Amino acid sequence: MATVTFSCEKCGECCRSLRKWGAGLFLTKRETALFPSSAVSPQFALGRRGPKYEISYQLIPSTCPHLDAGNQCEIYDKRPLACQAFPFEKTLIGWQTSTFCSAIRSQMKANALRPTQIPQKEGQAADKLQGYQTNMFKTYMKPRRKLWLFDLVQRKWVERGSSVTS
Repeated sequence: MATVTFSCEKCGECCRSLRKWGAGLFLTKRETALFPSSAVSPQFALGRRGPKYEISYQLIPSTCPHLDAGNQCEIYDKRPLACQAFPFEKTLIGWQTSTFCSAIRSQMKANALRPTQIPQKEGQAADKLQGYQTNMFKTYMKPRRKLWLFDLVQRKWVERGSSVTS
């Protein structure tokens, strides 16, 4: 495995590609205050027969409203954790890199490149984001509750996970 290096090219591509697979940019409850309420939607919720406990939120527009004409983030110092971690993501199977980043894409060849060392800033943000997600699940995941996703394309809640039975 190769080491992934990252230096933002300031192309703005990541900030114009926020809606993927029916979902928008992941936001914590606190981060929703960074955006107009009309630009934010629930993303994940837990509940037995439907979504009852919202545990995360998402940005609705595909292009971030804080991206200026020069591809600079107007809220850079307080941007969401998902933005701080980008283009890296910590998943259950390890670190992943985003192909939505032109700097990373130029290093990747047929998925042969996987990160072995993550830059400290991005790694810390990804750890915080994973901690937030873990805490929300620990707090709200109870027996027989299911995971629900608010699909921005269909504009409705979709069941995403089986209930926990124990």
